Amino acid sequence: MSQLRMGSYDKCALVSIETITPLHVGAGRGLATVDLPIQRDGLSFPTIFSSSLRGPIRAAFKAKARDSNCTSVIFGPETDEGEYYAAAFAAIDAKLLLIPVRSLRGTYVLATSPALLKGLLDYVELAEPLTDAAQDLGKTLRALIAEADRLKPDRVMLSKESIASFNVSINDRSVLVLADEYRLNAQEYGQAGVSLVTRLSIQEPWRMSIIHDDLFPTLIERSLLRQARIRLQAGTKRVEGGGLWTEEQVPPHTVLCSLFLYSTPRAPNDVRKRCPILDKKGWNSQAVKETLEHTLLSGGIGYMIFGGDETTGRGVAKLRLVL
Repeated sequence: MSQLRMGSYDKCALVSIETITPLHVGAGRGLATVDLPIQRDGLSFPTIFSSSLRGPIRAAFKAKARDSNCTSVIFGPETDEGEYYAAAFAAIDAKLLLIPVRSLRGTYVLATSPALLKGLLDYVELAEPLTDAAQDLGKTLRALIAEADRLKPDRVMLSKESIASFNVSINDRSVLVLADEYRLNAQEYGQAGVSLVTRLSIQEPWRMSIIHDDLFPTLIERSLLRQARIRLQAGTKRVEGGGLWTEEQVPPHTVLCSLFLYSTPRAPNDVRKRCPILDKKGWNSQAVKETLEHTLLSGGIGYMIFGGDETTGRGVAKLRLVL
């Protein structure tokens, strides 16, 4: 079987990131109605840039492994360490896959679109040369995308069992109502859709739905949280000057996917000797992959905090190893 080779990286892992609490990974100051917007990709979909993934992952690894030397070998040196070499780990931007959208019945659906499914397929195809599991997932995604591409703008795809859970009767017509006003006709997706939610281990797989690309951006904007926040003066409890702002957040149960890449450690020999974990496993990309996943994703699952507002309980996410 051929190996993935992108520069020095020859191992990878597909990881899903499910938000447990609202998530704010900021993009600086906004010019529109929201003062602090979230990060977005070129299509204006919520995302987490690789630089915003690597920092929390590095910090979590360092805390759990309790070994700053091995942290430097895998993630590269700190800027003040006086040594410069490339990391053995990289994370690709986390792409949006599923986002909860309000439903008139059944509370919410987990919505995706053909464009988002194709984005996931891009990551899966990078892993296909490495594992049969990626090839099976790629086959499933291609079949589901072929179905979704035939979807009409006034329709939504759900599993057969879910249609009755979400449909409501309006003027003797059975429809699914999303975001309070969009009435869509439900149709069933095939076995490929069932296989995908099984593979992703979604907590409530029956909620997954596929929305046409034309409507999906509007539903995203209706689903994002926008919270007004204040900063009070300690003595008077009055709002400080400039202490009122609005902040954009990704809602709980949103699912994004990232690709973790691994290479043979490129630290110099004197640094390598200070990392006994890799000394035992060997100085190769597989050892780096096993070390990081064993530390952060025990049993294929781990929890982490991303973005700002950590002290207010924001940004808690579940990481799950998909491939």
